[in-house]
Amino acid sequence: MSRTLFFADTPPQLDFPPLYSGILDLPAPFLLDSGQVLLRPRLAWRRLGQPHLPAVVILGGISAGRYAWRAEPDPSEGWWQEQIGPTRPLNPEQFQLISVDFLGSTGSSSGPHNSRQSGSDFPAISTRDQARALAALLENLGLNQLESMIGASYGGMVTLAFAQHFPHLLKRALVICAAESPCPLATGWRHIQREILQMALAQGEPEKGLKLARALAVTTYRSEQEFANRFAPGLGPDGCLPYLNYQGESFSQRFDPYSYLCLSTSIDTHQVEPESISIPVDLLGFNSDQLVPVSQLQKLQKKLKQTGFLQLIESIYGHDAFLKETAEVAEILKQHLEQ
Repeated sequence: MSRTLFFADTPPQLDFPPLYSGILDLPAPFLLDSGQVLLRPRLAWRRLGQPHLPAVVILGGISAGRYAWRAEPDPSEGWWQEQIGPTRPLNPEQFQLISVDFLGSTGSSSGPHNSRQSGSDFPAISTRDQARALAALLENLGLNQLESMIGASYGGMVTLAFAQHFPHLLKRALVICAAESPCPLATGWRHIQREILQMALAQGEPEKGLKLARALAVTTYRSEQEFANRFAPGLGPDGCLPYLNYQGESFSQRFDPYSYLCLSTSIDTHQVEPESISIPVDLLGFNSDQLVPVSQLQKLQKKLKQTGFLQLIESIYGHDAFLKETAEVAEILKQHLEQ
């Protein structure tokens, strides 16, 4: 039987929304879409807000786990801190906010670094597998239906999979920078990243491979205009290479290389059937996004059974704009949650 280990990040206070974390033991063995199994399946989660409030699940990219918001006295910022708080769209006084570490990630959920199935033996994980783990978490927390699921990047893919396979658990969804399948050019870029990392692993240099793979990935997250605005041309100290080296180096020190392979592959095997999604899905995209072009979102909206809104924002920040365009994204979140 599944069980959850609870612990409090901060003691409940009258003037601060209660913040709890836990690790859910999923039913074992956990059968995956690939036909493989997770032998010790665990899903790590956090919740901010009173448990009687309407529930909203928040999901980010492959490196954005359950730490979406900052918790006192921890000084580190959450990956979506700008949108979460009493005066912000994701208000823990109005909603209980739930976030997780993805299966296969470097967090505390089952992954290559903390599982009996480690390294290259760790099984393939699909976005539907992630959705099934989320459904098990909601059941364990006693939640019959979410007010919303808000997913960006890889989290948007998982949100679409959840909306297709568990519509009875969800009123509405907001999908940001994600579509029903990966863009072929973006798949090509990720394939090269994985090849770099695989060669480095074969040579016994995982950190070096992850550094190069991440540096290449960062060039696809932003736009040509942003790079032109920020960096001088050429190979000098004011060019983009010191920035890319820093991004790759810092990422390689905090992320597991096999988690990167697992979740990058999960992106490229993602596939849902929009015509089968029976709940309203709102979409948000950015004109400079190289990984999920606007045309993909427009096609997705036409295929959905219950058409929600499609908002397109002008930005120089590419795929990362959902983290950068704070004010514009806040307005879209408000519009979505007011539905």
